[in-house]
Parts: sequence; structure tokens; C-alpha cells
Amino acid sequence: ENLLFASGATEKCGRVDNGDTITDSMDIEKRRGITVRASTTSIIWNGVKCNIIDTPGHMDFIAEVERTFKMLDGAVLILSAKEGIQAQTKLLFSTLQKLQIPTIIFINKIDRAGVNLERLYMDIKTNLSQDVLFMQTVVDGSVYPVCSQTYIKEEYKEFVCNHDDDILERYLADSEISPADYWNTIIALVAKAKVYPVLHGSAMFNIGINELL
Repeated sequence: ENLLFASGATEKCGRVDNGDTITDSMDIEKRRGITVRASTTSIIWNGVKCNIIDTPGHMDFIAEVERTFKMLDGAVLILSAKEGIQAQTKLLFSTLQKLQIPTIIFINKIDRAGVNLERLYMDIKTNLSQDVLFMQTVVDGSVYPVCSQTYIKEEYKEFVCNHDDDILERYLADSEISPADYWNTIIALVAKAKVYPVLHGSAMFNIGINELL
């Protein structure tokens, strides 16, 4: 709903609690506040049309999610910062990996009390993949980038070198590598489903939505 609103596709942001979300049109979805059947919508962002498939998150409807995989150019896998990795999370991510579908991991609900992001980061690396790149830091409920086209931390340089032979060769040869070079390599690695960027936000309070777009 926030993606639709931020892109200008809708004039207001629907809420699950209010039963007025665009993609949850079935009566059971409105009553229970969950997605039961995959539905499609689209947005235009920076001149690019993005077709979005909203899929169920509940384990009971996992087959409905898997049915959409062959249609995907990319995926956003949403984790709850509070509940963490669930059984269906591991199953879905494993399938996305096997199909080599570029995937962004979005940690939602960072506003919730008692959230332990450091523990969740460890769980992601242990139960999903070591090939994740945490693109932001969270301070007092707000998200800030830790790498960009103009700046990249040393540990992120090492990460990129470990995933790209060309950058590694240039690094070992002491050739000049700009932050933009690292950034463009990260984008290429994500597109090849070799690296999975991790972003943060809160859909409830519209935090991190523009960064996700």
C-alpha cells in the first residue's frame, strides 16, 4: 500500500486493519487481515513501470506463493523484525535461490518494541544466506545508507571482492576502484542473484519505503 501511495498510484494509503487495501479484495482477506490469493497491481517509478504481485505470507497458502515464481523478474522477501525468520521464510528463500531470482530482503516493523536487529542479522546469515549485504543502519527508528555511489565502507569493499573476480583483481593490483565501481558491481551481483541486499523499514509508519523503491 505504501509503494502504491509513494508512487502516486493511489491517493491514500490503505490499511489492513481498515480493510481498504488495494490488493486484498476478497471478503476473507478483509475480515482476517491477511492475503489469501496472489493479486497484481502496478506502479510507475522514475519512468519505469513495475508490475507487483502481492502474495500470501501465511504458511497455509504457500502453494499460492510458489505458483507465481515463474512470472517473477525479482522478489522482495519481507521479514518481521519482531517475529524474525519463519519456516515459510526459509522455504521461500530456498526456492528463490534455486530459481536464481534476484531478491531483496526487507526487514519490516523496525518500530516495534523489543526488536533485536543484531540477532536477526545473525539469523539471516545462519538460516538464509551468507551472501547478504546490509545496506542500511537503523538509528532511533530511522534508516540511513551505509554505502552508495560516493561512499563505501572498507568491509563492504572486501565483501564485493569476495564475490567478483574483476574487482578482486583490480584490488590486488592496487588499481583505483571508485565507490561507484563498487556500487555498480553490487547492482550487477544483485541482478545475477549472487548477492541479496537487506533493507529496513516500517510499512505502518512509511519508513524506508522510498529507499526500497
